[in-house]
Parts: sequence; C-alpha cells; structure tokens
Amino acid sequence: MRRLEEAALKEWEHAFESDPGEREKFYLTVAYPYPSGAMHVGHGRTYIVPDVIARFWRMRGRQVLYPMAFHVTGAPVIGISKRIARGDEKAIRLYRDLYRVPEETLKEFVNPLTIVRHFSEEYQRVMTACGLSIDWRRRFTTVDPQYSKFIEWQWKHLGEGGHVNKGAHP
Repeated sequence: MRRLEEAALKEWEHAFESDPGEREKFYLTVAYPYPSGAMHVGHGRTYIVPDVIARFWRMRGRQVLYPMAFHVTGAPVIGISKRIARGDEKAIRLYRDLYRVPEETLKEFVNPLTIVRHFSEEYQRVMTACGLSIDWRRRFTTVDPQYSKFIEWQWKHLGEGGHVNKGAHP
C-alpha cells in the first residue's frame, strides 16, 4: 500500500506544473511562510484556501500558476538563529527534541538560511503529501538574486507611477 501511495504522490508532484500556453492565465500567490519550525494547523488553512481557488480556476479552463516561496529575512527565522547562536538551551532542546533536528544540522542554525533550507524541505514534503497543487519548479526564497531584482524593479515602477513616496524619515 505504501508503494502505491508513493507512486501516486510522485505523479501528483508534477501534475500542476504550469507552462506557457494559449489558455487564459491565472496567477495566484500567498504569504510566504517563515519556515522556522514545523508546520501547524494554521499553515493548513493558509495554503488550502488558495489551493481551492487554484483548482476552481483550473476547472474553469484557466492556465493556473501557483508557486511557493519561503521567507528568509523575517523576524521568526532571524530570532531563532540568534537564540541558537547564543546557546539558548530552551531553543536548542526544542529543535533537537521536538523537531528532531540532528545535532550537526542544529549547529549550522546560526545561519538563518540554513534554518529555512532545512524546514522548507519539510514544508514541501508535507504540502505535497496533502495534495496541494503547487508548481514546485517555481520555488524560491526572498534572498534569491532573481527575487531581489524583481523587488527592485517593482519599487522602481511603483515609484515612477507615483504609487509610493519617500517620507521625511531616513
């Protein structure tokens, strides 16, 4: 039975890859998770609702792109990294005992990117096992060079369009 499940999940993994085509397009994005620990029920609600929307538009004939990203620079990830770097026993126990992070990996959690890489793999595994229709080929993090360029482009165009203004603060 387990082999059947694994085979089905492998097929499912590629079923929602969106390539350019002639159909009308629909792009869907959600708040990027801060993968600083295991997923919880709140994550389920956050990502299942847009998944239902993606499926609705696919059933209506649209070509749907539903990618996933992971937030690296957020306070939760940076906070955990600092606690681990300080040798905070409570944080170390939490990650070692509850999240079962191997000791060698835990030592590298002083780098926030290592935390994100570790838990984003788990998030992807869980989201795939739940059947979310995400195109994982489009996966990225908020520190990827391409994403940074996109943000620069976005701010530039918003500024040129008069949609953002710099205040008196630095």
